[in-house]
Amino acid sequence: KIPPLLMKKVKCVDVRGGISCLVCLRDELMVGCGGGHIQRVRWDGSLHYDYCIDLARVPFCDDQLVMQALPLTTPGVYIVCLEYSPLVGGFATVLSDGRAAFLTASTLQFDPNAVQGIWARDLDDATCAAINHKYRLLAYGREVGEGVVYQVDEATGGLEVTHKLALSSRDYAGEPGPVGFLKWSPDGTVLAMCWTKGG
Repeated sequence: KIPPLLMKKVKCVDVRGGISCLVCLRDELMVGCGGGHIQRVRWDGSLHYDYCIDLARVPFCDDQLVMQALPLTTPGVYIVCLEYSPLVGGFATVLSDGRAAFLTASTLQFDPNAVQGIWARDLDDATCAAINHKYRLLAYGREVGEGVVYQVDEATGGLEVTHKLALSSRDYAGEPGPVGFLKWSPDGTVLAMCWTKGG
């Protein structure tokens, strides 16, 4: 039998810039903030300052073999979608400017000094993300109502397109709008897509 849920305020946490997304990372919550930071909040409400991530300090590149990775220089960019998978080894992220990336680190603790961003190439209108743990896939929804699925290339660490997802006019005659949500089935064989204008 499932016990009843009791909700009460235990602690208030100050999040500068507002909360844009959050995801659980073992004993902490990774909280995406409007100011371009990822705050790490413990379940007791305390902030794990040493492990908070500033996107402006994260080097981004096309793959892990590139010698010159550059930090974000666009002001005001922040994470709007954050999905984590320990099996894939990182976070699928969508930025407020529509770009998408995979955040990975050389340490299991995701030390901010070890975090690196790998761009999802040719994707500048991402809206949401979902990770397939079983097949190690990253799916991204797009503004144009389509989706694209990437896998992490084992040799280079870059993201390679494996599938492109689009509704045919036979299946949906109208304009579905941007993809709002993506979710993989528990066995990783089905991807559910929801559009902002229906479907």
